[in-house]
Amino acid sequence: MRIVNTRINHIENPVGFHMDSLTFNWKVVDAEGKRIRWARVQVAADQDMSQIVYDSGLCPKVFNILYDWKKETAGFVPQPCMRYYWWVTVEDNAGCQAMSEISFFEMAKPEKEWEGKWIASMLKRNSCVLYREFETDQSIQWARLYITGLGLYEVYLNGQKVGDEYLTPGFNDYESFLQFQTYEAEEMLRNGRNHLEIWLGNGWYRGRYLSFDEKSSERYGDTLCALAELYVKYEDGTITKICTDCDWKSKGGNIVHAELYDGEILDDTLALAEECVKVLPEMGYERLEARRSIPIKVMHIKNPVSLIHTAKGECILDFGQNMAGWVTFYNRLPQGHTCRYVAGEILQDNCFYHENLRSAKTEFVYTSDGQEKWVRPHFTYYGFRYLLIEGFGDCIDLNDFAAEVLYSQMEQTGFLQTGHEKVNQLISNVLWGQRSNFIDVPTDCPQRDERLGWTGDTQVFAGTGMFQMNAVVFYRKYMYDMYQEQKKRNGKVPFVVPNISFGDQVSAAWSDAAVIVPWKLYMMYGDKEILKEQYTGMKAWLDYIRRRDRENGDQRIWYADCHFGDWLSLDAPNNELTGGTDMVLIATAYYYQDAVLTAKAAEVLEYWQDVADYRQLAKEICQAFQREYFTESGRLAADTQTAHALVLFMGLYREGQQLRLVERLEELIQQNGGCLNTGFVGTACLCSALSMHGKNRLAYQLLLNEDYPSWLYQVNLGATTIWERWNSVLPDGRLNPDGMNSLNHYAYGAIVEWIYHYGAGIKPLEPGWRKIGIAPMPDRRLGKLQAEYQSESGKVVSGWEYLENDRIHYYMEVPFNTTAELTLPDGTCMEVKSGHYDYIQCAPKQGKGFDSSTEVTVLLSDDEAREVIGKHAPELLHIPVQCVQGNLKKIMLNVFSGGDRLKYDKLVEELKKL
Repeated sequence: MRIVNTRINHIENPVGFHMDSLTFNWKVVDAEGKRIRWARVQVAADQDMSQIVYDSGLCPKVFNILYDWKKETAGFVPQPCMRYYWWVTVEDNAGCQAMSEISFFEMAKPEKEWEGKWIASMLKRNSCVLYREFETDQSIQWARLYITGLGLYEVYLNGQKVGDEYLTPGFNDYESFLQFQTYEAEEMLRNGRNHLEIWLGNGWYRGRYLSFDEKSSERYGDTLCALAELYVKYEDGTITKICTDCDWKSKGGNIVHAELYDGEILDDTLALAEECVKVLPEMGYERLEARRSIPIKVMHIKNPVSLIHTAKGECILDFGQNMAGWVTFYNRLPQGHTCRYVAGEILQDNCFYHENLRSAKTEFVYTSDGQEKWVRPHFTYYGFRYLLIEGFGDCIDLNDFAAEVLYSQMEQTGFLQTGHEKVNQLISNVLWGQRSNFIDVPTDCPQRDERLGWTGDTQVFAGTGMFQMNAVVFYRKYMYDMYQEQKKRNGKVPFVVPNISFGDQVSAAWSDAAVIVPWKLYMMYGDKEILKEQYTGMKAWLDYIRRRDRENGDQRIWYADCHFGDWLSLDAPNNELTGGTDMVLIATAYYYQDAVLTAKAAEVLEYWQDVADYRQLAKEICQAFQREYFTESGRLAADTQTAHALVLFMGLYREGQQLRLVERLEELIQQNGGCLNTGFVGTACLCSALSMHGKNRLAYQLLLNEDYPSWLYQVNLGATTIWERWNSVLPDGRLNPDGMNSLNHYAYGAIVEWIYHYGAGIKPLEPGWRKIGIAPMPDRRLGKLQAEYQSESGKVVSGWEYLENDRIHYYMEVPFNTTAELTLPDGTCMEVKSGHYDYIQCAPKQGKGFDSSTEVTVLLSDDEAREVIGKHAPELLHIPVQCVQGNLKKIMLNVFSGGDRLKYDKLVEELKKL
């Protein structure tokens, strides 16, 4: 029995984070027993655990999370700047005990108490350096640097970068709060003279980061400034502080220009003059808070896979993967020589292409000082796969270049592997889309002049995001960002958070992230403290819709406000971006879901009046929806895939209407050639609506389709992330001329949540996976599927694989201290405790899965399929092998025309019967 993954507030050994309350998390592995009998947490003021300051005592039958400390009921009060050590002891029901290794957490300095002053350069610059020299003359016990900057900052002590994170202090609504960071600095100090530098540059706070509003580059402020205090504690116990004040100096810095969209110009040949600084007393300390953001770090290194010389004479590096970050290179250039690179996502006509990034220059220009060293940008990042390089000489060594992938520090928790290589590539694409866009806030894209925290993208993708990565702290901070915006708008949730461009406008499915994301966080991670802190925002948003409803006569239909609808749906008349589904229907469906989920949250938190109120509201919305959108015969008036999927997914139908809805949804899909035609809203729930209502085979068909529109269409055209449009790239490799073509937009990656929930069949039935649902839904066309998820309770595994003799091997793993409700396709249903389980059963009778999307090479390798083809379309048997690449639909439509189309339809009908 071992205890692993100890966390405070879901963070490993946190230093300097905002901590109003403490939750202790851990996992138990290799236990003899099945359940926790008791757990005991002890906190000490020393690493030897001899000075115990808190003891929970034996807490019986706890989950793997203990929230025993709160300010108002504390047995001890953690002191500012103090580091505490803790461990947890667990006994299982077999009588075995284990003690964790010692972990720690360190409190930040008091948030509003500062001796340091806000300082800035005397001149207004795009970037600058603030610096100070000081001396230490004793043995140092420890040192802490408390610091923040506006816009972005990096800090250097004696020439070494302090900390391994970038783009600090992160992105939030700076009008509401300013985060400061804490760094350990004792290892970087030296006896004698020390030199401390703070580099400042444009970023989210100031600079060209306004997307649709180009009138100003000073959204939050016009002055780059910093605030810092360096605490140095000597072995004799004395403490000295080096604080930002008027004794600091300033200089221009080697960064000539830096912008998030445009890139950076760095000149290492500049001679920089010393200047005085100015103190900014008007900045104050009221908005300062200890950090909530997890660090943005270099999480992966990608080396270029090839060097491309184009017909235009361009030299291009291909890194083989679309991603976000920057490229560092080893400088071998002579002094005064300038080189340049430009980042892009795609090639056109085998040449570099940049136009889909709109006005973003995404370049890095460097002038060499003649020193051999690795060079990188500082106050920008790029979304890219390809790099146009200029000025690096005629002999390019690929080993001199490396892409450093940046995103907020999160461990991967979800792992999927199937028997279909193209689906595996799709899964990889979704994961890389998340990596590219989880840079302090969940952006829509990382490359063009946008990169905004769109709430709609967040809402539809959050479930997938929480499966793929341990995103609890990331989303917790983002929901705090969201509530700051709500407080200023009487509950309204803007399109983007932080809101830098859109005023007070709201939209269904976008703004509803305020309710949907907190509930998903609670179910996935089981932390009631997080739900409690986010409940105010949930309630504020639902109450806003209710006020708008009241203004329209309490009809329980969300008639008010303008909405994005089913954004980028393919069923839109006249190619409208908002899709073909009635926007009021979508809005009212989300109004209903918000009421249902807020009532559930209120029940968890024991706000009983809210429970009764919101349950009644949900009932009234559902009844109003049915009156408005269903005919007397039970037909849904809005005849679109998205409308039917939403109603089925959210349960907005009357008893007896379900079958007709499911059948009509299937008809709509088959009328569209067996393909989806949904947008951001409908796609997120389409496959789930099918699988939960007996049409799992059709859901798999949508996953496995390879013609446009489909997920694998993108894979077949070489995508390594998810596109913004279903056809951002056309079959000939050209970008869609309609524009708005991001090739790294993760919203349609919501399909991965369906793979976990239905393909593998794993869901949390109780918060934090205390009780687990495992109900795999296999499909022969996928061959096999293994899902592994590192939940808050431990590793959950569900896998299946088709064997010979028409049998399937199912295998599962249920973590310690949980139970699982296991359901297999043959009707087997049981509740099991932690452990490993294996079953071999006859495969469900589902046919061979042949349809218009089946690859012709697969059909020709099957004897029964060849017989049907020979009867209905013998000419297909004689197509040259080199022409057989593609699926049946693609090839047959080229073979047949006119009346012969009837032969094609008959062939497909007969193949489906096999």
